[in-house]
Amino acid sequence: MLQHEHCQFYGLMQGHHDGIAIKPTRLLLCNGDYASNVLAAHQTIPNKVCPPLAGKRADGTWATVAAKEYPSDFCKGLAACLLLGAAAKQAFFA
Repeated sequence: MLQHEHCQFYGLMQGHHDGIAIKPTRLLLCNGDYASNVLAAHQTIPNKVCPPLAGKRADGTWATVAAKEYPSDFCKGLAACLLLGAAAKQAFFA
């Protein structure tokens, strides 16, 4: 997919979308410039400082398990990418 001219990797920090940890995340996006702008617009806390989640807790579980799920603001950004992208495609073919 990376050979396609409109596909690219986009990196973001889930903490900037109100996650409990910074948690760097990379997505492969089609129509990447548009999608990255939509995701950036859904950053609720762009400069959030979060404690690192690393290693194991005293009970033996990984500290990173708390950040297993995507934060809701990040999910809203992904949903907006899908909905707005579909609407733009539908308008183009109408």
